[in-house]
Parts: sequence; C-alpha cells; structure tokens
Amino acid sequence: MSFGRGQLGRGLLIGLAKESDTSNPSAAAQQPSIGRARSTAAPQEAGVSAAATPGPAAPAFGRGISAFGRGAVPQPSGDSAATSGAVPSAASTFGRGFGRGGVPPAAAAATAALPEAMSRMSVQGAPTQHPAAAAARPERTRRPQIGRVGPEDKTGKTGQRVTVGTNFLRVEGADTMVYQYSITFNPSVDSRMQRDRLVLSIQDPEFQKIPGRVPSGNSLYTNRPLPRESAVYQAASGNMRVAVQLQLVGTATLSSLPSVYNIIFRSIQARMDLIEVRRHYYNPHAGERVPGHQMEVWPGYITSVSHVDGGLRLMIESSHRVVRSQTVYDLFQSVGTSLSNMTDAIVGTSVVTRYNNKIMRVDQVETSMDCTHTFERNGTQMSFLDYYRQAYNIEIQDPQQPLLISRSKPVRGKDGKTLEQRQICLVPELCYVTGLTDAMRRDFRLMRDLAKFTKLSPDRRLMELRKFVQTINNRPECRQLLDAWGLRLLEEPEVVPARRFVNERVLFGGGGRGPFAPVPVGQTSEFKRALADNRVLIDGKLLKWLVVYPAREERTIASFCETMMKKCRAMGITVAQPSTVALPNDSTDLNLVCAVFTSQREERYNCAAPSWWSPASACGPRLSATPRRWAAWPSTLPPRLTSSSAAPCGASKFPTIDS
Repeated sequence: MSFGRGQLGRGLLIGLAKESDTSNPSAAAQQPSIGRARSTAAPQEAGVSAAATPGPAAPAFGRGISAFGRGAVPQPSGDSAATSGAVPSAASTFGRGFGRGGVPPAAAAATAALPEAMSRMSVQGAPTQHPAAAAARPERTRRPQIGRVGPEDKTGKTGQRVTVGTNFLRVEGADTMVYQYSITFNPSVDSRMQRDRLVLSIQDPEFQKIPGRVPSGNSLYTNRPLPRESAVYQAASGNMRVAVQLQLVGTATLSSLPSVYNIIFRSIQARMDLIEVRRHYYNPHAGERVPGHQMEVWPGYITSVSHVDGGLRLMIESSHRVVRSQTVYDLFQSVGTSLSNMTDAIVGTSVVTRYNNKIMRVDQVETSMDCTHTFERNGTQMSFLDYYRQAYNIEIQDPQQPLLISRSKPVRGKDGKTLEQRQICLVPELCYVTGLTDAMRRDFRLMRDLAKFTKLSPDRRLMELRKFVQTINNRPECRQLLDAWGLRLLEEPEVVPARRFVNERVLFGGGGRGPFAPVPVGQTSEFKRALADNRVLIDGKLLKWLVVYPAREERTIASFCETMMKKCRAMGITVAQPSTVALPNDSTDLNLVCAVFTSQREERYNCAAPSWWSPASACGPRLSATPRRWAAWPSTLPPRLTSSSAAPCGASKFPTIDS
C-alpha cells in the first residue's frame, strides 16, 4: 500500500518504517529513501477512521485510486510475497504513493504491519509517533509580529502645543430630499449664466411656491417636488423670451450629492451681488484703489463644501482680482492703432464693462466695425451710439473706434453638432483691462504695493470669514435659501490643535570654526541671505566657464565676473577668470548656428549641443571628414532649410527660410 502527501499518509508510513527499523536492523540498512514523504509529523487532528483490512477490494483514497494510479503498488512475486505477508494485487493507495511508484521490497515488512497499526486508530486519536522521528523534526520558527499603526500614532510630540484657527466653517442641517429636473430651452441658450437667470425669472405661481430653487446649467435642484413631473414655463430676461421645459430626473438625499452643496453656496454668492469670474466670485462694490497706480483690487472668495472628519465643512479662501483704471481705448492710444499692435495688446485678456460689471474675454479686434455700425433690436436697426445712449445713458466720445469681439464657448446640441457661437461686440472706450502684464510683474514697487491688499494677515483673514457669514445672515434672500434647505452656517471658524516647531538650523561649512557651522533661520525658515555669508559643506571649484555678452556691456560683465569670484571665494568655492566672447549685438535674428568639430567624439558633440538639439535632426554630417566632404555639405543645406518637414539643425526656435 502507498501513502500520499497528506498528513495521514506521511505520519503512518514514517512511523511504521521506524518501528520496522528497530525490529529488523538488516532490513533498515537496505531500505531506500522515502520519496517526497519526508515530514515526520503525526496527525493529531486526523478525524478519519483508518481501521480497514486490506483485501482484493480495499477502498482507495486520494489520486492513486487503483493499481494504475501514481501510487500503485507493484505486486510482489516469489519468496518476497511469502515473506511480506501476501500483499494483495489490488491494494488501495493513498495519494501519490510511497516514493511515487510503489513500495520497494525492503519496505514490505513495514507494509505488513499496516493492519495492526490502523486498527489502533480511532476518530479521536492517531498512531503514536516514534521518538526518533520527533527528535528529527525541525522546529518551526515564528514570524515576528508587526504592530499596526493606529490613529493614536499620528499625534506628534515635537514642539509646543498650540490651538490654531482654520478657514473652515461648520455647516449644520438636516438631510433633506433633493429633486433633480432636466432643463430644455426653446430656443436654445448658450450662456450658462443666462440659462440660470432665465430659470430664476419664471413667474409661474406653482414654481414660485418652491423656496429652494437652485439652477445649474441644464439641471434644476429643488427641495420640494413640482406639481407635475413634466411642465413647460415661460421665462423672460430683458428682451429674450424662452420656453423652459422641466422634466423630473430622479430624487436622492442631500448627503448623497455633495456637489449640490457647492451649487447652493454658489447661488448664495450670486444673490450677494458678486460677479462670477472663472467659477469664483468677486465684489466690485468693495474695490480698493492702489495708491500711485492706476488700478484697484476687487476682493473675492473661493468656496468649496465637502465632508471631512467631524461633519460638513465650508472652506473659504480669500481671492483678489486686479482691475486697471485704464480703458482699452487708452491702451490702444499708447501702443499704436495698427491692427497688429492692438491685437498683441488686448486679444486673449479679460476686460470688465463698468456699466453692468461683467467680465469678458477679448477674442478679436474688428477694425471693419465701429460705433456707427447698426444691428437689429426689437425689429428696428439701431447703432451702438444710440443703444448705449438709451440703455445706459452713456455718450461715446469717439464713434470711429474699432469694436472688440467676445465669443461664447462652443456648445454642442442634442444632435451632436456644434451650435453657432454667440458674438458680443464691445466698445473699447467702455471696457477696462484686468490682470497684470509681464512688465507689471517685474515692477518691484507695484508688486510691493499690491501685496498690501492681496497678502492678508491671519487677523485679516479671520475678519473676512466673519464678514462673509454676516453678509449671508443679513441678506433675507440668502437666509431664505439656507432655511429652505435646512442648513445653518456657524460664524466662528473651526479650531484644531497644532504644534509649533522650534526654529530650524541649517548646517554650513565651519571653515576654521569646526566641521559644521549651524545657522538659525528664524520663524520664516528663510536662509537666502545666510548662503552668501557662510561657507559650503564641501569646497567646490569652477575653473572653466564661458561668458557670452553684447560688446556694449563689457564694463558691466567685468564687474559681474569680479563680484562672482569674490562672493564665491567667501563661500569656499574657487572661481577662475572666465573666457569671454563679445557679440556685436544681442539680436536673435539668426537662421543657422553652425558648430564645427575636428573629431568624431560623441561626448564633445553632446556637450556643445543645446537640450533642444538632437543628432537625428541635425541638418548635415558632422565635419569630421575630409575637406572634400566639407565642400559638398553646404550644397545640401538650402533644400533642408526650405523643407517644411525638417527644422534647421533641429532648432525649432529658429525661423524657417522661405524658398
């Protein structure tokens, strides 16, 4: 009989073999190794009754079901059969067998003792393990237990404990139901802000009974259901009359739709007479003029509602918008009235119209249209001069000034086709420029004066938070919307425990004072000034370097090189006198840069080539061949330069020479 890989087979077979070894030393000396069954563990949890008498029809277990399985026992013949106790020809097998192929003749004595050993087994017990097998069993090593890091391990221990305020406000309220409706406009409306205004302008009594009406583009969210799941209402905004169809989409709880919280607070800011600019809101009525500069700063807010540890919180961050007192018309007079100058100065920037406090992006300067151009309004032709005189009581001073074109974003219809973009004509005389130019950002005095308004202290930020909440509570329309959704905004910001670290120190080279010189950096952790007054940790050397400069700046470059060598010497860096190359001028009007190498060395070429060069896009072979090849190479250059598919020497910053 053979035994497989299981604990039952391994334990029985090894135990019987050891008992046979003690009773018959000569047979033990001739017994071969035991295949894969090397484990000496006796099964203490085996719950199978193994008391079975082998016979011609003994049951089979595991993979070796019959004499043809992997653990089949070859039938002994001759004297071996008589000596072993007549092992049956169809002995049952357990698993893959004793040595995977049958019982060798030397192990027949151990197999003969199987019935007696199996008869001693019971459901609760197992054969007794041989002492020698227990001694030979290797001890199992236990893995070290790694403790889990719990939430209590996140608390730090360094520094001084303090309590700090945050820019989060607690939002309390009940979890109400939300009803979502899809909105369809007939005719279609492109502007998202215009769609919201049209929905809020519906005067139907059954629609006005819903206090929590929050539109967002093509969707409407309410805290109560409308009388009908599908209804059509009439809306008007100015001279525009539109049919608005509302169709119920579904319902959900307010806590399951975090985006609805943000839509509610954006609607509240719109009712506070704030102007929306790129999803943020600014207050033009609270603008502050910057002394000494023709600009003012509009305060604003960036809001976001989210679920955090502890409940619902509203994050409020102060933001600012810079609006210049200079009109676009004044800007055109300063840069020149040519189309190219005006396009470079204004296209792509945002302007604000003070008569209605709207911010729009300028996409084009249309010189073929001026203020005398007419358009159709209420079935009659009207010029821009008459329109602004009648609508806003504004007299335009220069009727011949070109108009600015602002296009709406492309919108796809239900059929997938892109709808026609709506164009808005603006008068430069009535538009004010927003934002800062690159020249303004380089002006140190201007940026310093602007920082007084844009960089707020902690006390000023706390005051702005409280002012925001007070404005909401003092406006009945804002208070009504919060009450309709069952929300309440606490005035005091959230406070959290924190730690104040000790001032860090930066290690510099000690020089003669020792290996290191610790320098404190203060509470701002600013050590830019300390870099110039202390030595580096490891002395460095700059022995070979090149300076390329315009010839007219020779005196300035000489002073620069002298200052650099002096400062670096104090920092422990040795700087040698540089090699200089004086250029006639600093013009970038180049069509080709040609570098000549006398040997074909890859590292030299890679060192000289800029990062935007690549050997594959080089316009010719490296000049490392004979002068005959040198003379042939320039003839291949003009076709490469005039080709639209190849950039000269891979330099995409160089202009392509026209053929």
